[in-house]
Order: sequence, then C-alpha cells, then structure tokens
Amino acid sequence: MIKIRFAILALAVVLAGCGSSTQITARTYYDSLALETPETAVESFISAYQKSDFQTVYLILSPRAQRTWQENYALLNWPLIIHVSSDDPQVRMVLEETDIAKGEFEHSGETSYEFDEIMLAAQNHDLLLVDLSGTTKIKGTEPARDTVGHPATDVSVSSSQYEGDLIFRTVQAPSGRWRVYQVFLPGGNEDFVPWAISSTG
Repeated sequence: MIKIRFAILALAVVLAGCGSSTQITARTYYDSLALETPETAVESFISAYQKSDFQTVYLILSPRAQRTWQENYALLNWPLIIHVSSDDPQVRMVLEETDIAKGEFEHSGETSYEFDEIMLAAQNHDLLLVDLSGTTKIKGTEPARDTVGHPATDVSVSSSQYEGDLIFRTVQAPSGRWRVYQVFLPGGNEDFVPWAISSTG
C-alpha cells in the first residue's frame, strides 16, 4: 500500500513538472526571444547580429523601425541600408549576391527574409552600416524619446570596434516587451532609423 501511494505521489510530481514546463514553452519563435527589459532586448539583438541571424535582428526591431527600413528599401535609399553612396556600383554587387536577384528567393513579400538577405550580402562585402563584431558591454540606461516623441530608454554599449559608446534606443511594446528602435553610432544622426549613422558618412 505504501509503495502504491509513493508511486502515485511520484506520478503527481512528474505531471506537475510537465504542466509547469508547458506553461513556459514559447508558442512562437518571437515569443522565445528575451525582450523583458531594454538590456535583455539589446543583448538579444547583439547576439543575433554577431551570429549573422539578421532575421532575428529584424524581429527585435520595433514596428516603426521595421517600416522605416521597408520604406528605405522600397525607395532604394541605399545609404541608409548599407555602407554605400547613392550611385555606388557596389549596390549592384551586393544585390546580385542575394537569392532575391537570383530568382531563388523562397519568401516573396516576407520582409524579414529580405532584410536578412540584404544584410548578409552586405556583411559578405564589409558594407554593414553598424559593426557589432567586436567585444561589447552594456554600461547603463537612461530615459529618452524616439523621433516622434514617444518614451524610450537608451542603452549605452561599449564596443571594441568604436572609440565612443554605441546607443541602442529601445521602446516598449504594448505587451510590455522591449524592442530596438535605433542604433546610434558615435556622432549618429537621430533622423536616421534604424541605423543612426553620421550625416557625413
């Protein structure tokens, strides 16, 4: 009788454990991303960027930052997308490397994949606007505003690739999770979203 009770108790513990693990399992890949605070959002962003997982980088960008990138892409505003001038022949070189140009793109109309394709091709030619390849360290946060005046939190990050700090401007979604709105290079222009590069290049 004691063995039976022990077995029932053990089964109950196992089932309770299974139930709790089911509750913390993310329903979607996006739900699995660590975006609970401005700092964790920046850490997730940098980690994905350093792994060349630019689709995840896109998912962590705020909706307004995503839309701005889409607009720049649609308008062929290449200097705000990759490190080139408007009429730079390297644009064609980058585009020709993508599956989009090769006619082998499997996700037509899915911007996160287009973003990933463009960013990866730019990386292969050393034309990314932001270099996060070095050692980075979060230094602190402070209140800020985005370009339309909404509350934001700036996360300052030291990087071995830059003399000054990088600033990741983060905004909070209605769900309470945090997203990256802008990445400021030292001397970056606040009007440029999501890559706040210098106006002088």
